[in-house]
Amino acid sequence: MAILAGFRADQLISQLVSEPSASTAKAQKAVAKLKSLGPAIVPNIIEALATTDKEHTSTLVNIMASLVSDKSPKYFVDGLADGGERVVAATTWALRNSHDFDANALLEYLADPEVSKPAVIDVLKAHKDQL
Repeated sequence: MAILAGFRADQLISQLVSEPSASTAKAQKAVAKLKSLGPAIVPNIIEALATTDKEHTSTLVNIMASLVSDKSPKYFVDGLADGGERVVAATTWALRNSHDFDANALLEYLADPEVSKPAVIDVLKAHKDQL
């Protein structure tokens, strides 16, 4: 099932970024369908962030932010560990601006040498009331 969701997510992301604007009816329909697929598609979005334009990046980050939950931080780790500064910044923004998860779950990633420590610290600062 996860493979099918990933395949479907890739199709919807391609459909979204092929639209001239993220505000078109087709783009908004793709956004709604992506959100309905759940947090397992976050790695697909992270992969797409490296090549999208500014407007579509903003839309993808908003989708990611809507998928943050207590069970989803593990899906965002790839974005925090990505070599691309833009992807790390987008992932950080999504996590900073979502208050639907326990930020304590990110503490364990401070010890991971692959994960951007400044990004994790930035997210933790945004959620300091929860810590």
